[in-house]
Amino acid sequence: MCALEELLYLNTYTKFFYVAGIKCPVCAKFVLPDDIECHLVMCLTKPRLSYNEDVLTDDKGECVICLEDLQQGDTIARLPCLCIYHKRSVYVMLLILRLFDDGSIAETK
Repeated sequence: MCALEELLYLNTYTKFFYVAGIKCPVCAKFVLPDDIECHLVMCLTKPRLSYNEDVLTDDKGECVICLEDLQQGDTIARLPCLCIYHKRSVYVMLLILRLFDDGSIAETK
C-alpha cells in the first residue's frame, strides 16, 4: 500500500469512527461521537459499589434482593453499611443495572 492509499484508508476509517461512535471500554455502552469525552469522564469518575465477600456462619433471615433465606454456608456480599445479601444476587443486580442504566435510575439508600 502506498502512502496515498494509506492516507485515504486512515481518512476513511477516521470518518467512519467519527460517524459511528464507540463502545465505552468501562460500561460497554455505545457512545455517539459528540458525547465520547463527557461520557468517558463520567464513567471513569462514577463511584463503584464495594463489598466484602464472606461466608455465613449462621442463618440471617432473608436476602431482600432475591427473597431467599440467607443460610449458613452461603457466600454473601457485605456492603460498607454492613447490610448483607447473597453474593450472586448482588452480582446479578449489578449486571442488570449496567445493562439498563441510562442515567434515569435513581440511587436509593
